[in-house]
Amino acid sequence: MFCGIVCWLQKRKETDGRFSLQKEVKLDRERYIFSKALQDINYTQKMVVYKVIENKRLILVGGTGRNVGKTEFVCRLIQQTAELYNVYALKVSAIFPDEEVFHGHHGGLLQSQRLFEETRFDTPKDTSRMLRAGAKRVFYLQSDDEFIESGYLEFCNQVPEGSIVICESNSLGYHVKPGLHIIIKGSRGIIKPRAKNQLKFADLIITSDEQSGFPELDSISINSRGIWALQVEREQVTGE
Repeated sequence: MFCGIVCWLQKRKETDGRFSLQKEVKLDRERYIFSKALQDINYTQKMVVYKVIENKRLILVGGTGRNVGKTEFVCRLIQQTAELYNVYALKVSAIFPDEEVFHGHHGGLLQSQRLFEETRFDTPKDTSRMLRAGAKRVFYLQSDDEFIESGYLEFCNQVPEGSIVICESNSLGYHVKPGLHIIIKGSRGIIKPRAKNQLKFADLIITSDEQSGFPELDSISINSRGIWALQVEREQVTGE
């Protein structure tokens, strides 16, 4: 009889333990989903407040997802602009709480382990491609959202005042109002949530077909005041 009671208590303890573990896993998942929801709400609120920094000599190139042609567009833009101007390029990668891997390794640490200068021409990295395209100096900023603004200001301290800047980033658009804001869309039409909010603020939305070579580049120039200008009407966003 006593052994039976002990066995029953042991099984009850194991069952309660499994139930407790399952409950904890469920709670962790709910906390993660809630955290992501708050993050999206926070980003939407930032878009309502809109940028506190303005740089009309900055052109910002974002994308609706990965592998839509952002870097290719940026490199072609650098190539055509560097014929007349000294171009400084910046690539920004936002690291969010659910993203543990930084995008590649970069040398030339400047400060706070967030801003790096690319000095090599011979690597397949996007920043090396920007150097080969003709940029005078190229920087890479990797940071969580909290430090992107300070990282951008740190970048500004590295280049001459009034410089022409070409930046590949979605996240910087939440902190800085550029002279022109370009969004590259993939032909599949998939839009990641963090890019969707920015579509309404884009001056030009380009759908990449991976064949035409971005003829829209002909409509982008720098005017007599050294400010980025667009010679086409702003595309209206009617899709997703």
